[in-house]
Amino acid sequence: MESNRDEAERALAIARQRWQAGDAAGALRLARKSHALYPSAASQTLIATYTASPPGEQPQPAGSPQPGGNHKTAAPRQPTGDGTAAAAAAAYTAEQAAAVRAVLRAPTDYYGALRLTDRTCAAAEIKRAYRRAALMFHPDKNRAPRADEAFKLVAHAFTVLSDPQRRAHYDRYGAETPQPQAHDGPARQRHRRQQQQPPDDELSPEDLFNMFFGGGIGGDMGRFGVQFGPGVRFAQQQQQRRHPQQQPQQPQDSRRAWLQLLPLLLLVLSFFASSLAPLLLGGLAARPPAYALDPVGALRHVQTTARRRVQYWVDAQELAAWQAQTPGAADVRRFEADVEQAYVARQQQRCARERQAKHAAVRRAQGWLFGLGSDAQALREAHALRLLACDELRRVLSE
Repeated sequence: MESNRDEAERALAIARQRWQAGDAAGALRLARKSHALYPSAASQTLIATYTASPPGEQPQPAGSPQPGGNHKTAAPRQPTGDGTAAAAAAAYTAEQAAAVRAVLRAPTDYYGALRLTDRTCAAAEIKRAYRRAALMFHPDKNRAPRADEAFKLVAHAFTVLSDPQRRAHYDRYGAETPQPQAHDGPARQRHRRQQQQPPDDELSPEDLFNMFFGGGIGGDMGRFGVQFGPGVRFAQQQQQRRHPQQQPQQPQDSRRAWLQLLPLLLLVLSFFASSLAPLLLGGLAARPPAYALDPVGALRHVQTTARRRVQYWVDAQELAAWQAQTPGAADVRRFEADVEQAYVARQQQRCARERQAKHAAVRRAQGWLFGLGSDAQALREAHALRLLACDELRRVLSE
């Protein structure tokens, strides 16, 4: 039943509109539908009110004089700028006026504005609560005094509570928005509105309502793609409203994007610098000579590294040409380190093969199951096999 609560409240709102328009039968039918979807005290009250109306009596349209004991209250006339009286405002219910006063009485209580009693409720419950509150306070549905302020307040409450970061800040520190004053002068009201402007990426109350209810009440706002999260951003897919003064890209956003790309650009530049430096400086510094760990081809001139005493072979002419360039000590150390690294890698491979060969010889000498076919002499020889590559590897690594 809880899942039908939103539909039930929407049916009640339409039932009140039908009743104000003079459609008593339609109002009663919608009130009963709402009660069937989600029984509530409000639906029971409306059913009793609409049923008690005499069969031939039609309710008066909103704003017309009502007989004694009537449920509606007419909004007072407001003078226009030239002193003439404006048209009579549409009627509103006492329940609507009380709801507006309750919200504006505590404008910093965002949970109370959405009628949420559990401050740890999930995001889905916050969305459902906003749908109910938006239908209750939308200016086209609620003509009570200051209903537009209540509508804006519940929209702001939803944008704060639907953002995890802003909700956590609100739960810890509370709201910083001062309470609106009803009797401030025009200049002071404009100053307060400028101080309380929402962030640039926060939805306006009307946009938020249109996003939830597919274009609002009687309006065509297009289709919106919505992303709930920090800032509650949205993108309009059809019939975008164009603002000539608004630039498509903000300079601050461009600077933020460049700052985010800066580490990647530095990484790319460092890669190209390390790759191109040897090519650009090839004429200034000669390349080290080619080497081999065994004499082969023209590499017949033997050399020994200074640190680990590893022998390697180079071409005598290449070595002389490199030494003629007077390489620094750091260049010689890097070259000999490459030689020693290649030698260690080769000795590791040879040591692994020697271990495998010794293990296979031991297994063959041990024979088959329960020692059948074992050869004691071969077993002693297998255990006595020396691992020359492993011994050399230990020597090199120990120096």
